Amino acid sequence: MELAFFQVNLYSGLLLVGWVQGSVYAVLLFLRAGRERRISDAFAASILVVSSLYVAQWMFGFAGWYDAHDWRTTCMFYVPWDQLLLLGPLIWLYFRAATNGGFRWKGSMFWHFLPAMFTVLPYLAAFGYDLVYLSGVKGQPLNYFFGTRGPMRENSWLFGPVVASGLATAAYLQLTAYLIFTARGYRHYRNYLKEAFSDSNGRSFAGLGTLLMILVVGIVLTMLTAVYQSQYGEAAYVREWFHHLTLSIVVFAAGIQFLQVDGDRIAVLRYEPPRPEPSRVPPASSLSVWDLTQARMERHRDYLEPDLKLADLAQRIAVQDKQLSAAINACSGLNFNDYINGLRCAYFIGLLEREEHRQRTLLRLALDSGFNSKSTFNRAFRKCYACSPGEALAQLRSGQSLTQKMI
Repeated sequence: MELAFFQVNLYSGLLLVGWVQGSVYAVLLFLRAGRERRISDAFAASILVVSSLYVAQWMFGFAGWYDAHDWRTTCMFYVPWDQLLLLGPLIWLYFRAATNGGFRWKGSMFWHFLPAMFTVLPYLAAFGYDLVYLSGVKGQPLNYFFGTRGPMRENSWLFGPVVASGLATAAYLQLTAYLIFTARGYRHYRNYLKEAFSDSNGRSFAGLGTLLMILVVGIVLTMLTAVYQSQYGEAAYVREWFHHLTLSIVVFAAGIQFLQVDGDRIAVLRYEPPRPEPSRVPPASSLSVWDLTQARMERHRDYLEPDLKLADLAQRIAVQDKQLSAAINACSGLNFNDYINGLRCAYFIGLLEREEHRQRTLLRLALDSGFNSKSTFNRAFRKCYACSPGEALAQLRSGQSLTQKMI
């Protein structure tokens, strides 16, 4: 089927699906970024734009633009479609912005994009000289490739296969490095959630892990497909199509996930990549903070709040977040998440010992103990007592005592 300026076939049609999805979702994310002043959405939209632009070159090529020998073919030569050098930095900065509600753009981040900017310069020079100066100002026709490109675009020193191969290799190496940085950062981020929130596995923070998995796994598959097809594929232009299709699928899936990330949840996050600290909290200070924490828990039972955060508790006992975290780690050997869940489980056992389960279900007792979901409760309870809540109830009925492994 042939539409105006676009031939729809198997190759162009499959790429068109991901390209349209990525383009539409990029616009929606840019609009939301402006409306809600959310920089993470701007990075997300940019990721979709760069990926869609990369897919578009092969999509338009198979749609007949390369062989049209008119303005469409000229676009194929003068638009810098391949901007994979932007993709790695954008994914890394998106991760930083999506895990820290206080993240702001700094001038020092500009250097991440310098390699990509250098690759655009030849295109700008060719556009300015061939299309603006020679064709526009002097009125000379384009003399190469059926009248669709000028002498500078024909220059092999700027656009030859050796240059293209070198840039592709550099882009893959750089992208791999940024994906590794992001994966390592996500591992530290999960530790941060356990330190800062009492329900790090709840729905409050779901979605980011899935999104990063789509991006990391999808882009790695794209690169592996490109390498494999370059060695064992069909004709050059056909074998290149396969990894463009893989990236098109990534764009399709990532666009949906980007739009589902909850900005209100991001606002409470304050993750920063770990840095070596010159000094640690003195043991005496840790003991003092620990005593304050224990006294607070016995008197006010803050652990019964389902959304209790490290920052909230630190503010209530008038200490810094890092001091409280260090005190809990040093004196209990637990992170904040496990410490709070241990207190909740102990409270739940107390309810069972008072036979509250005769009036309420075990799930209701778990919710009254500060847990906000059945799955989180069951996971925490098994970690504390190495048995299920039902098994714990049976042991209590038989007169056996329960000993918690954590607190």
